Amino acid sequence: MSNYEIAIIYTTVSSLDEGKKLAKKAVGLQLAKCVNIIPGALSIYEWQGKVEEADEYVLIFKTSLKNLHQFEQWLSSNHPYEVPAILKVNCQASERFYQYLSS
Repeated sequence: MSNYEIAIIYTTVSSLDEGKKLAKKAVGLQLAKCVNIIPGALSIYEWQGKVEEADEYVLIFKTSLKNLHQFEQWLSSNHPYEVPAILKVNCQASERFYQYLSS
């Protein structure tokens, strides 16, 4: 197994504009190298004692492990939700993608 470990961060937002704003800012600040915005997510969740339902956009950020802590702090401060889902996964990348993220 290679040692080309990167981080993938998952979160959701309520609009495409919010997603684009976060994605462009993260890439512009070089906290993430690439972001996928996936429309059409239906979220059902408990909030303040009630079951809620919302249309959302899924954002998948790809970054290096060296940027992960700073990125997570930035996303927590800039996310529009009061309690955003910020899920982090370390995974193996191809050598070429790892080099791209590390450049």
